Amino acid sequence: MGRNSICNSLLRSKHMNSIVDEYVSYLQNIGLKTFQIILKEGGPSSLNSRLEMKKYIDKFEKCFNELDLLEQDIIFNDYIEKKDGFWWMEFFSQATYYRLKDKTIIHFLDIWNK
Repeated sequence: MGRNSICNSLLRSKHMNSIVDEYVSYLQNIGLKTFQIILKEGGPSSLNSRLEMKKYIDKFEKCFNELDLLEQDIIFNDYIEKKDGFWWMEFFSQATYYRLKDKTIIHFLDIWNK
């Protein structure tokens, strides 16, 4: 694997991390408040913020659901659950895992950017 390929792979992985971190943050935020509490606390701007979070969550879940099961496992274990770095060892060789992970991230980001 060439240096540019490794750099591109790292950039894609960082982008994936930021998408998932925001998704998880929004899920936690939405889970903590109801519409009534938001309206009392911050008025319409908070409601708009909540609706934007909901749109983001829906977009993430739509993209996630378009992945095949193996790709979903990789995204779930690496980015959502953030399992230990070697969860994949009983399923794949290191080379296969990293190839599949990179392919998965590219696929997810392609769907995300449609």
